[in-house]
Amino acid sequence: YNAYVGAVQQQDPTAKISGLEAFLTQYPNSVMKEDALEILMGTYQQKGDAAKMGDTAQRLLQLNPNNVRALALLAYSKRIAAQGGQNPQQNLADAEQYGQKGVAALQNFTKPEGMSDADYANLKKQMDGIFNAAIGVAALQKKDFPTATKSLRVAVEATPTDFSIAYPLALA
Repeated sequence: YNAYVGAVQQQDPTAKISGLEAFLTQYPNSVMKEDALEILMGTYQQKGDAAKMGDTAQRLLQLNPNNVRALALLAYSKRIAAQGGQNPQQNLADAEQYGQKGVAALQNFTKPEGMSDADYANLKKQMDGIFNAAIGVAALQKKDFPTATKSLRVAVEATPTDFSIAYPLALA
């Protein structure tokens, strides 16, 4: 417990990462493992370390295949990588897979402790948008226009100013 709290309370991201990695190594079967991995994933994201963030998301999915935060992060990052021209076929296939798993997992996503009902509803809407954007962009690439239109419309409703999904919706 002290190792976990000590790591989580670090203000410096590098120190937090070091503390969380040490905690996970020393206590691999801790009941706090999923929470520690979520915080670690977010800290890598904060630092801009996409590779470590993705690796941590994968570790989190090994522990809990329905972790919506890890699924959302992977669906989003794979879609953006594909749209940026990085191995587009594989990244879009991965994004679609994470998006589909995420939509399913979101059905059973319970409100985190201490989160207001309004924040919970907003978080679910954002994640649903992320998952549907991944599904929709992949469907557009496959010329499955009905699926692309349906999914991208959900995504645009969640983030109407995101041109990276509004434009594909217009195309679909």
